[in-house]
Amino acid sequence: MEAGHPSVVALAAALAVFAAARVAHAAATPPAPAAKPGERTHDGFYLRAGASGGPTWLDYDAPMTTGVQHEGSAEGGSGNLELSLGGTLPFGLVLGGTWFIRPLNELDYDQPEVTRGWDSTQSSLHEVAAFARYYPFPRYGLHAEALAGVVKHELRSEKRVLRSLPPSCIIVPLSCAFEAEYETITATESSWGYAFGLGAGYELWIGKQWSFGFTARVQAAHTWKDERSYWFFLPTLGIGFTYH
Repeated sequence: MEAGHPSVVALAAALAVFAAARVAHAAATPPAPAAKPGERTHDGFYLRAGASGGPTWLDYDAPMTTGVQHEGSAEGGSGNLELSLGGTLPFGLVLGGTWFIRPLNELDYDQPEVTRGWDSTQSSLHEVAAFARYYPFPRYGLHAEALAGVVKHELRSEKRVLRSLPPSCIIVPLSCAFEAEYETITATESSWGYAFGLGAGYELWIGKQWSFGFTARVQAAHTWKDERSYWFFLPTLGIGFTYH
């Protein structure tokens, strides 16, 4: 062979030594532990707690707390707390029930007669619903859901009225602020109906069984009692923790 050129035998020997070293290293490295069944997978028992909020629109045809017939609309905002329990069928389908507590902010009615004479008028919706939530890829957090349930609408109006006026108020008017007696009058009306909705969202795993994420929903509710009738439209965006 000519001087200065590497030997073919030496090159082959070097490659053999390198390959043997790689094989030995791979044999000495323990395999990565496999994920246990059920970890980071949407299956089995389902528990979720969440909170959400959004705008509220109301169409009503009701005597309300004034006892006078009114038709119109109102708008405002709402907060929402929810607790869900369920179980998972094969292929990532969750079936269960949800309890919603939804206090509404003081709504702005287009008919001022609805709240005239009252210091405050508050509404709330309480709902118990069945739901179906589907995870198309059980190891990931993408999901869609449908809900349907029973809802109770409660309307509560309050005003503060003077109960008694002591004679000293006539002589010393400033004393009325300390000696006059007031009472709070409350009027409460409730109606029952149904609610339904659709939603979608995404969750990220924060543990072997826990995930955290968001869900956007569009819900509608209709309640009535005698002549009272209320239609609610409630889009919400919320966050929640899920054990799955």
